[in-house]
Amino acid sequence: MNTLGGALSLQTKSGRDNQGGALEASVGSWGRKTGSAEFGGVSQDGSVDYFVAANSFREDGWRDHSPTDVRQLFAKVGWQNETSKLDLSYTGADNDMIGNGLTPSEMLRTLGRKTILTRPDQTRNTLSFLNLTGAHWFNSDVMLSGNVYYRSSNTRTLNGDGNDDVDDQEYQADCTGSNEAEDECGGALNRSRARKTGYGFTTQLSFNQDLMAYKNQFIVGLGYDHSKTRFSQFTEYGNLTDSRGVTGVGLFNEEDEQVKLTGKTKTWSVFATDTLSLSELWHLTLSARYNHTKVDNLDHITPADDEETLTGKHSFNRINPAIGLNFTPTKDLTVYGSYNEGSRAPTSIELGCANLLYLANCLTPWRVTHH
Repeated sequence: MNTLGGALSLQTKSGRDNQGGALEASVGSWGRKTGSAEFGGVSQDGSVDYFVAANSFREDGWRDHSPTDVRQLFAKVGWQNETSKLDLSYTGADNDMIGNGLTPSEMLRTLGRKTILTRPDQTRNTLSFLNLTGAHWFNSDVMLSGNVYYRSSNTRTLNGDGNDDVDDQEYQADCTGSNEAEDECGGALNRSRARKTGYGFTTQLSFNQDLMAYKNQFIVGLGYDHSKTRFSQFTEYGNLTDSRGVTGVGLFNEEDEQVKLTGKTKTWSVFATDTLSLSELWHLTLSARYNHTKVDNLDHITPADDEETLTGKHSFNRINPAIGLNFTPTKDLTVYGSYNEGSRAPTSIELGCANLLYLANCLTPWRVTHH
């Protein structure tokens, strides 16, 4: 649903298929230290399986003041009997990454390739993701399957930059903002925060029953996705330090650089696909998906009646069809051709920046692709 022509389908590890444990550790240049561990198993009666894996990655980075710290956890527990199967998984992450930006070539030639222009360019991500999947076979030809999920993430950025608006006549190496901080201060700390929560479900029925004496598989389903994003951004003026960092002076740009936006997105989906085996060699697939998406944005700074507000209500509807034909002359060769159309609704942040003041920095808010 959130793709423009492609999708990834991933099957995570489980204790049933990955029994036992494994450990791995390594060290390397620039203070790199990595470690990973995993363990999985099955209960004595074979009905319950469990799996847990953890990963850690740390390094100082090959450039000055550019450390990275990545911590990840995955855990999964499953249950099954002759006709039903359930899997509950948790994915967690707590990452702190600094990737300082471009450096002028003159500085590289003078100070070496490790040097940076300004710092930090920091992104901190935390994630908690719960996913419950299940399947039930009514008989050998009919299966009900689906999933329910909850996801929460928090992204914070801190960019120490030079102040592009500083006045050469007013510049102070140790500014206090006693007059106009925008004119006096040589540095700026740009901060942003995006807090995102989402939940939803998808369910589908699969029928493996002949149609007019031909082998046929028909799948029909529906889904619902709800997400809430709270985004804020502001700029604090500061002084540049000898190590290319920025020290804030507690004075903020209260005009163009501040954003505080809450966006809610709700999507209902209905989909169906049918694969008809015309013979042992030829297989025809037809499918379609209908999405109805509503995006509501609330600007906490600019009133709704102001022409520059980011507040707005938006609605998007579309049916995306697809058709494909497979030819399998041997077990080792498949030739296929297909045509499909895909689309996605814009995010709250894209719609917010679609205001004329931010148009130059925006993505196209509604896209349809043909393949």
